[in-house]
Amino acid sequence: MCCKSCARIILITFNFILFICGGLFVAFGALGRHNMPLLMQFTSKIPGVERIDHIIDIPETIAGSATFMIILGSVMVFFGFFGCFGAWCMLKWMLFIYWLVLVLILLAEIALIVVAAVSPGKLEGHVKNILFKSLEKDFKPVSIYGTNITLPSSVVAIAWVSLQFEVGCCGANNYTDYMNFQWNKTFIIDGGTQRVDAEVPPSCCKLKEPRQVPTSTVAFQGLRQCLMRKNEYNEEGCYKSVLELMVQYHYIPIIIAAVVICVELVAIAASFHLWRSNDRK
Repeated sequence: MCCKSCARIILITFNFILFICGGLFVAFGALGRHNMPLLMQFTSKIPGVERIDHIIDIPETIAGSATFMIILGSVMVFFGFFGCFGAWCMLKWMLFIYWLVLVLILLAEIALIVVAAVSPGKLEGHVKNILFKSLEKDFKPVSIYGTNITLPSSVVAIAWVSLQFEVGCCGANNYTDYMNFQWNKTFIIDGGTQRVDAEVPPSCCKLKEPRQVPTSTVAFQGLRQCLMRKNEYNEEGCYKSVLELMVQYHYIPIIIAAVVICVELVAIAASFHLWRSNDRK
């Protein structure tokens, strides 16, 4: 009798929390669709986001996920109510359906974890794809007037130029990205005396003092050779820097997944016990 009461309390508590969390998901998704500035104030507090927030369109990403979050939240609200009501009224058929659905969800989560562990390259490929689309759509190189360097006017282009200079990278995947889309490749260098049809932009060129955005052509180790891709250019893509930022906080989804699975196991055990010990249909 004591075990039955404990299982009932656990199940009601768990599903009440699930119901509340589902409501929060719905609210968060609704904010993403109708009040983006408020969400952006929240995301701006996350360390490191300012390095990529102009390269990866965070508002568009959140807005694209808003409908999914609303649907997921609605399912959580319904499922939480279903389990809470079944445990409260001790309805055997509701408890069985609840238990069966939980087991199926747990098996699906385990399958996803196994796929993610076996295929870690999928995340890397996804990051590369997002970055290249941003580069292809919005990249503009710096302008050179005499020996002076001027940043482009587009915010996204400035972010790309700054990232490449400060990290010492080139393109999303590597320097070959600049062979796959159109960009302004003509530069007048050496004080306006030489015209160069570049193969890589100046932001891919190595600097005498790395990790800074230069204001003059004298800051480069060999600008002309770099633009013609003979030497003095960075070959590594920028995706590694972005991926490292994501991996830096990889423990967050791991902790969340572990907590969710533990809670689900407890709920499965509690609902099964109530179903077996309950005579009410």
